[in-house]
Amino acid sequence: DLESEKKRLYEASMQIIQHAEQKGNVAQLPEEKQAIQSGRFIRIKLWPTSTYDPSNPGQYHFRLAESQFFRMMGSQANLYKVQQVEYIVNPTLIKAYNSYKSQLISQGRIGVSKPIEERLAFHGTSQEVMEIILKTGFKIGGQGVAIASGAAYGYGVYTSEEPAFALRYIKTTGLTSLLFCKVLIDPATKIVQSQNKGAIQQIISPDKRQVLPSYLVHFTRR
Repeated sequence: DLESEKKRLYEASMQIIQHAEQKGNVAQLPEEKQAIQSGRFIRIKLWPTSTYDPSNPGQYHFRLAESQFFRMMGSQANLYKVQQVEYIVNPTLIKAYNSYKSQLISQGRIGVSKPIEERLAFHGTSQEVMEIILKTGFKIGGQGVAIASGAAYGYGVYTSEEPAFALRYIKTTGLTSLLFCKVLIDPATKIVQSQNKGAIQQIISPDKRQVLPSYLVHFTRR
C-alpha cells in the first residue's frame, strides 16, 4: 500500500545517504570545504534545477531535502512547492554530533546488535529561534530555557518525520520554512508512531547533540 511504499523509499534513501557518507562519495561544495577547514558557520543557498548533474553536490543536497519534504508530506504534497533549500554547514555542531555518535559506539549503546540508526526529521519553530538553532544548536526546554511547546513525552528535542506535523509548531505568522535535521537514535530516544503507520510522528531526543540541523527548507503553498 501507499504507506508501506513510503516507508520502503524512506529507508532506501537513508541507506544510500549513509553508504555515500561512509564511502566519502558525497563531494563537498567548495565553500563547504573552506568552512569545515576554518571552523566557520555558513549557509549555502540552493535552487531547483530542471536537469540533474550527479557530480554536483549542491543538486544532491537540494534534491535530498526536497524529496523528503514531498515524500513525507503524503497526500498534501501537491499543496506545496519547495522554492529554495539552504544547506547548513556548522562545523561546531557537526563535530558535536559525530563525537556523540562515537561516544555511544564506544560505550556499546549503539551499533552492537543492529546497525546504527539515523533518521531525517523536520522541526518547526519561530524565525527567531530558528536562527539561534542554526548557529548554536538545539536547546532542551526545561533545562535552562523555557519549554516552548509542551513536553508530553518528557524533556528532549522534538522532531517529526512528517513535515505536515512540524508545520503546526511554526510560531511566526507567515513563516514558510522548516528545519530539516539528521537525528541519531539511541536506546533513550522516545518514538511516537504516526497514525499513518509509514512514518514517525515524533522523535524525542534526550540529548541535544543527537539532532544536527542540516537544512532549511523554504516552501510556498500552491
